[in-house]
Amino acid sequence: MASRANKNEDPLRSFSELRGEQEWQTYDQRMLFAHICTLQPNPQLERLDVATVHDDESMRKPGMVYALVVNGKIFKIGHTITPFRKRVNSYNTGKGKYRSRGTNSGANYFILQSLLHFDSAVEVYGFYPAHKKWKMLGETGFEAFPSSKTAEKIFLKRFKKSYGRLPIGCTQG
Repeated sequence: MASRANKNEDPLRSFSELRGEQEWQTYDQRMLFAHICTLQPNPQLERLDVATVHDDESMRKPGMVYALVVNGKIFKIGHTITPFRKRVNSYNTGKGKYRSRGTNSGANYFILQSLLHFDSAVEVYGFYPAHKKWKMLGETGFEAFPSSKTAEKIFLKRFKKSYGRLPIGCTQG
């Protein structure tokens, strides 16, 4: 892969750029994740479509760490505080016309455009961390800071320690 001044502006162009990425089957933390869904790139509509849902409840549940796996390679480990369907919708804002106007995030652009170039199914695996519950003055609720963000940091730290670098799709790490 060529060196990039701003990685988010230059999406990957072919699956061969994932050659050196970590295999999902040998990822030492994979047993903590469950298969959530399969995404299918739709180049004609410049979007990712949810092709197969393996766990509908997990698609609606907020606060997860997810792994995007393409042809057996880990492309990205990330987190979302919203349900995963909303995260897919966020990635779908990564259209070229929005990027040229500067109205979408560079990370969403990089992820969407890279996955569209691969034109291969994307397997999504999720890990749901426990959310701290609190009780105060007769009220109960959950901690405001997303435990999925904390869990993502832990997974990425362990990934980097085990494999020497982050997955190629982790553009902000």
